[in-house]
Amino acid sequence: YYKDRCISGVFHAMNVYMEAKQYGFIFDEDSLALCAQQRPAYQNTCFTTFTAAVPALLDFDLKRTVALLRTSVPPPLFPEIFKVAAVIFVDADASVEDIGSFIHECGALSPDFRPLCIWAAMNKLYNNGEPGKEYEKAIAFCSSTWVRDAEKAACFHEVAANASGIYATEKMQTVCNASPRTYRLDVAECRELKWL
Repeated sequence: YYKDRCISGVFHAMNVYMEAKQYGFIFDEDSLALCAQQRPAYQNTCFTTFTAAVPALLDFDLKRTVALLRTSVPPPLFPEIFKVAAVIFVDADASVEDIGSFIHECGALSPDFRPLCIWAAMNKLYNNGEPGKEYEKAIAFCSSTWVRDAEKAACFHEVAANASGIYATEKMQTVCNASPRTYRLDVAECRELKWL
């Protein structure tokens, strides 16, 4: 754990220097190659740290971001690293329609990206949403037509999983009650509440 934290700090410092163009560091489309040169145990931390800067570097062009990640990130790491980039594309203050449009754009690039982008949207809404009300837009999004019927259970699971990490039991009851009963019965975090 401490080794991972230390390694993360090293890459974070490098990333700060790259973005500020200090000490001879510069962040460009070749910067992720540095991560590929690390030992396998360090690659995930390096890619995770550097990837957050990729969308801005590429003018928030999702297609170019995916292309760069595809050529730079080893395939086994790609899904997790892509989720890091996808979070950057989501605006927690955006409307449900704007978030849905982003999910649609992800799916147009590859059907495999839709669940990753839904995860990213839920993550962003919880980490940057209005405190105590993060779940409201997340539930509205999962309930919308932007989320396909086959994806709804997983979407509501993400709502509950994120909520359980920040809310006490009483607030979790509110979150679960706000979700459609059909889906909350499939979500372990909601089933565990005795009142269901």
